Amino acid sequence: MSVLTATQPADIRETLCDSALSPHASAWEFWPAWVVYVPLLPYLAWLSLRYGGPTVFTAANPALPHGGVVGESKFSILSRLSGPGVLPSLLLRNITCEEQLRTLDAWIVQYGTSYPLIFKPDVGERGAGVRLVHSRESAQHYLSTHAAPTVVQRFHAGPFEAGVFYIRPVGSRCGRIFSITDKVFPSVRGDGSRSVHELILAHPRYVLQS
Repeated sequence: MSVLTATQPADIRETLCDSALSPHASAWEFWPAWVVYVPLLPYLAWLSLRYGGPTVFTAANPALPHGGVVGESKFSILSRLSGPGVLPSLLLRNITCEEQLRTLDAWIVQYGTSYPLIFKPDVGERGAGVRLVHSRESAQHYLSTHAAPTVVQRFHAGPFEAGVFYIRPVGSRCGRIFSITDKVFPSVRGDGSRSVHELILAHPRYVLQS
């Protein structure tokens, strides 16, 4: 595999300007979040006045606290799901690290699972704090450095991951799947001459994430 090599800052800036300036203008999913949401504020203010309050939109997800806008518990949501297709999960609350590890050990035995495991904050978003933990020692390190309640899940290696958008109109007994988004993780193949950095800059999408 190619390795990263030193490149002059001026060369990097020039390459980024040449290859990413135009794509960035149309690839809105890579824009900063504030660019997307700030223009919506006047419209949201108008809707709040029209329909009776600034939080009326949270009724879209009545089963979630505050409609799931922010601050909802992942474990609370997972606890509502059942069936063989749902991976077991555990909530480690704010207790001592040793107590958390004993609870984790008992859960592993109960469900017949093993490392690696997924650790994530019970309250969080955009992948912050999510880790693939390979051993009890790594679990101890994670728990000792993360004070907030932690959700532990059995790791599923894939090979596929997708986001499913399900909606149920008010008054309907059944909903429908509105969209399915296939998640594809970035990868590049070396050509024997270019570095990993150069391969990323040459890719039409990965350069926008670099």
